Amino acid sequence: FAESNVRYNQLANLFDKRNHEELTAYYNEQSLLAAGKEKNLNSLLNGYDIQLRWLGRNQTKRNIAQIGSLLIKRKEATEHSYHEAMSYFYTVSSALYIDNPNEGSYRKIAPTKQQFLELRNSTRDEYSQILYLLAESRFNFYNRSLFERHLKITLQAIDRSQLDEKSKQHLTRSFLYLRITAGLYYYTDLKTMIKDAEAMLAIMLRYKIYDPIGFFFLLFFLLIDKSLDKYDTLLKKHKATFFKDENKDYLLFIQALRFYVAQKNEEALDTLLHTTYSKSLYLSAWSRLLEIKIHSILNNKRFAQVLIDRTKRFLKNISGHRLLFDPVSIALNSLEQKQTSKTTAQLNKLFAYYSMFK
Repeated sequence: FAESNVRYNQLANLFDKRNHEELTAYYNEQSLLAAGKEKNLNSLLNGYDIQLRWLGRNQTKRNIAQIGSLLIKRKEATEHSYHEAMSYFYTVSSALYIDNPNEGSYRKIAPTKQQFLELRNSTRDEYSQILYLLAESRFNFYNRSLFERHLKITLQAIDRSQLDEKSKQHLTRSFLYLRITAGLYYYTDLKTMIKDAEAMLAIMLRYKIYDPIGFFFLLFFLLIDKSLDKYDTLLKKHKATFFKDENKDYLLFIQALRFYVAQKNEEALDTLLHTTYSKSLYLSAWSRLLEIKIHSILNNKRFAQVLIDRTKRFLKNISGHRLLFDPVSIALNSLEQKQTSKTTAQLNKLFAYYSMFK
């Protein structure tokens, strides 16, 4: 319907400007029908406005009744459009908040609990309601008990919703992504993280959403779990689909980790040369930790200390990035303590990757 809707909409606007009532009415009606099927709010709003203008020129009793009905539809579409835009805005801003929670601007834009409640109650669109719940969960990320309570409420809302299956699956993917993100910061059982990543991959394959980071997570977790056969099979099957030149750092990092797990330390170090300074802060941080660990294993203590000092400077530059800074600082401290034979830091209650650096 997309192409026909664009064509009908353009023709409706064209004949509206030419003041041709019959052709405007015909093409506008076709455009509204197509826009309704596509749920294209912009086309709906434009079509309602065209109808209202023409009906307003000749306000007969019948036309006045139609105007009343149209105004209600126009109001509903306007509110739907507003919540579609605002739920998207809070989706983006809340995701950015997790990375930099100390940035003052988030305190100015993040709604309060009452404001989020009012937003959800002011729309009948379940999709927007659930996006608001997800956003509220993200804005509470660093209050673990409150965050987990919101996650539970969000999952229940998705399960109970009357949305079509595709919409529910898209929301489920966003929920899983958020729960995996929490697992990178808080302690979550690795098997649970693998299960979530597998569920996310199934959704991506079903709906042809080829997100390299989502696929990377599953491979990453499988390597940490030493599920090598499963890792090798999945990578061989989907490598070309998910990894392109623009995201090759993700592939290089898991290849380095694969070498490390196979005790091929020299090969791992050669590969880490390409990811230690990755544009992705996550890959850069994780690569630096692994590089230090390998040099410690190889008894290159002096160079390991040089790398530790470099990583300290790296962390100083990303101190506002709590999702990385907090756990990486603990892991780095553990590696440094091991260098001097001191008691190592407790890493058991962090993401399983950091526990490798005990």
